[in-house]
Amino acid sequence: STGIPVVAVPTLDALATQVSSTNSFLVPILEAKKDEFYWAIYENKNGSPQKISNYMILPFEKIVEEVPSNSLFISMNNNLEEKLKSLKTEKKEFIEVSTTALSGVTVAKLGLEKLKRNQIEELTSLEPLYVQSVAFKTKKHE
Repeated sequence: STGIPVVAVPTLDALATQVSSTNSFLVPILEAKKDEFYWAIYENKNGSPQKISNYMILPFEKIVEEVPSNSLFISMNNNLEEKLKSLKTEKKEFIEVSTTALSGVTVAKLGLEKLKRNQIEELTSLEPLYVQSVAFKTKKHE
């Protein structure tokens, strides 16, 4: 151990935090694999997003069905707006899309907040956040 604390900051949390919005619900979304996306729903409470769902993976069409109206999709993918327009659902009229690049400053701020709350990870057992089961996992060190 180096004695240097490590905190984990999920990308979806960072995306939800860095967008200023008046929308009631924020839905950061990342491409996972062909036609599937990682996503979660955050409720916008006084400009501070609070995660109200699990991290999930679904096809885009299913995500649009699941999210509440007045949602803002936050993506690093420019194609998401076109994908939304191509759907045959009236619900798409109540969803906005914001495209952004992930900011290192946002990740650092979230990391600092976690550090202040002593939400420190054990470096030897830290692994990626798996939203669905994987074929292998890293061996936990004792």
